[in-house]
Amino acid sequence: GGSGHLAIPLALLLPHCRVIVVDLSNRSLELLHEKARLFKTNEEATTASPLPTSTKLRASTIPNLYTFHGPVQDFDESKNPFDVGIALHLC
Repeated sequence: GGSGHLAIPLALLLPHCRVIVVDLSNRSLELLHEKARLFKTNEEATTASPLPTSTKLRASTIPNLYTFHGPVQDFDESKNPFDVGIALHLC
C-alpha cells in the first residue's frame, strides 16, 4: 500500500500486470496519485485490461495502476483481480 514507492515502479516496469494499492490512509493514496501524474505513459503499451472504478477503487494516470481506499478485508479480489500482491505493514 502506501504512497506508491513500490507500486509506481512495478506498474511502469510491468505494463501487462494490473497493480492495485490497498491502504487505509487516504492521504497516502492521494500522494500516490500526485506522484503518478508525474509519469507520462503510453496507454497502448499497457496490456492489462482496465477495471471499472467505484467509490473505493480509483484509477491513476498510469493505466494499469489503481488504488483501493479501505481495509484489506474489504477488498474483493473476485471483483478486482490483480496479478501481484505485496503487503507492506499488513500486521
